[in-house]
Amino acid sequence: MELKQLEFFLTCANCGSLGKTAEKLYTSQPNVSKVIRALEDELGGALFDRTSKGMKLTEYGKSIYNYALSSVRSADLIKSVRPIREKDTLYISTYRSNVLATQLVRMYQAHPDILIEHRQGTTEEILSQVERGTSELGILAIAQNRYTAFLNTLQQKKLEFCLLKSLGITVYAGPHSPLYHRTSIRSSELASLKMIRGHSDYFSLEDGLGQLLDLPVDMAGRSCAIYTNSEHMATRVLVETDVVDLGIDLRAPWMEEDPRIHRVQVEDVGERFDLGVVSLRDHRYSACAALFLEQICRTLDLKRPVGLPEEHA
Repeated sequence: MELKQLEFFLTCANCGSLGKTAEKLYTSQPNVSKVIRALEDELGGALFDRTSKGMKLTEYGKSIYNYALSSVRSADLIKSVRPIREKDTLYISTYRSNVLATQLVRMYQAHPDILIEHRQGTTEEILSQVERGTSELGILAIAQNRYTAFLNTLQQKKLEFCLLKSLGITVYAGPHSPLYHRTSIRSSELASLKMIRGHSDYFSLEDGLGQLLDLPVDMAGRSCAIYTNSEHMATRVLVETDVVDLGIDLRAPWMEEDPRIHRVQVEDVGERFDLGVVSLRDHRYSACAALFLEQICRTLDLKRPVGLPEEHA
C-alpha cells in the first residue's frame, strides 16, 4: 500500500467523483480510477459504490476512512521534519538518463571529496523527494502540453522549477533494431515500435508525447515491451533486443556515447520538452549543488539557473 493511494482515496471520498478528484490532484480521470482500483484489489474489498451520480463510500470504505486520514496526516508531519545533511554531499534525484549519470561521474572525478547521493525515478517521485528534503535538487523533463498541471503540482508542494533548455525527442536503438542504421524517423512511426517505458507517471515523456502528437495507439499499451526505471536494464535491452527507448535529445559534443546504441532523431516533434531543475521555493543552493549545476550548464550548453552563485561561474 502506498501513501499516494490513500491520498487518492481520501480526495475521491471528499470530492464524490472521479472527475473532480482528477482536477484537484492535477491528474487524469483514468489514472484516479486505476489507483483506487489497485487499492481496492490490495485490500480485498470495494471502497466506493460507483453510480451515475458519482462515487459514494461503501460501509467498508467508511470504516477505513479515518485510518487513511490519520496515516496521511502522520506522513505530512514526517515530511515537515528536514534531515540534518552531511557536509559536502550532493543530494540529487533525476529521471533515467545516461547523460546525467555520466555528468555525476564527472562530478566525482573532479571532486572526489564530495559524497554523491543519487536517486532515479519518475517525475512524481522526484517531486516528492525534493519536497520532503531527501534530495536538494531534482532534474527532470516535462512535456510542454503538461505544463499547467505540472505548475499546479509545484504550487501545491511549495516547489519551483527553473528551465535549463527546451529539447526535442530522440529514439535510442541497438544493433537488433530495424532503426539502427537510420538517422531520423517521423513521429507517426513511433506507434509501431516496441519500447522501454518507465513506471506509471502522469508526467512521463511517453504520455506527454502521445497526447501531443495524438498518436493512433496508446504508448502505454501495446507499444510498450518492457517497464523499468533502471538505466542499466535499459542499456542491456537496447543492446540485446529489438526494443527501442525514447528520450529527450540531451547530449554534449565531447561526450563519448556507447557505440552499440545509435540516436535516431524524431524529426517532426521540435523543441517541446523542457529540461529543468526543481528545488524548494526560494531555496539557496548548497556549494555541492552549485558546483554540479555549473558543471552541467557549462558542458551541456544549458541556461544557468536563477540563484546560482556567480562565484561558481
